[in-house]
Amino acid sequence: MGSGASYLPAKAGGCSVLDFAADRYLIKQQRVLGGVSNLAEVCYDSRVFQNGIAPAPGRNFYAGLALGF
Repeated sequence: MGSGASYLPAKAGGCSVLDFAADRYLIKQQRVLGGVSNLAEVCYDSRVFQNGIAPAPGRNFYAGLALGF
């Protein structure tokens, strides 16, 4: 039917992932934040494409500063 993209069924395994995040206001409109994604460094699939399954990255750290106006 039609000339649209083809559909290929695929399955990715299920899993549980532990993340941690925190933030703290320094002043009313300024906040620091940070966290860890995939704290236990579990191996899991993040995306399914036509040509295969892409693994998710391992443990990731992030930090930032949020400013309000």
